[in-house]
Amino acid sequence: MIVHLLVVYDIASSPRREAVSGVLAARGFRVQFSVFEYEVESVVERTHLTEHLSALIDPVEDQIRIYVLTSVAGVPERIVLGQREIEEPRGFWLL
Repeated sequence: MIVHLLVVYDIASSPRREAVSGVLAARGFRVQFSVFEYEVESVVERTHLTEHLSALIDPVEDQIRIYVLTSVAGVPERIVLGQREIEEPRGFWLL
């Protein structure tokens, strides 16, 4: 089953931002400057992607959000990489 992801990032450093963008551009489709649509074919592939992206960022200064648009359970899912705090209203997601 193909799983559709929306990957949004806020990276403080240009070299790290370019590395993240390069990984996503290799198989994804850029829809805005820091936003990609991305497809994976398995949970293993999604885990590999999140681990790869985690290794490229500074967890204090950067943040990557991965919104799972197609999930096996049919429930929307959000994965946040990095500890950078972004104010957001509780109860709904900022896209």
